[in-house]
Amino acid sequence: KIIHDASRAFLDAHPRLAQHADSLRTLQQLYASALEDAIDHIERKVLKQRSAESVQHPTQFDLSGETLPSNF
Repeated sequence: KIIHDASRAFLDAHPRLAQHADSLRTLQQLYASALEDAIDHIERKVLKQRSAESVQHPTQFDLSGETLPSNF
């Protein structure tokens, strides 16, 4: 939502970009979707790793070697 609002404000402030507005909106939607997918993927990884940890180290987790979804 924040990304959408910011890109809308940017397009509104720059009339010369109006001719490219549809392309820019599509790009913004693809970027926002990929970002949401990456965040969801990382959150699932963290939750999975935390649930598998010992009680002694409940806040440690390792994302090294983790890859982002292919659409990011």
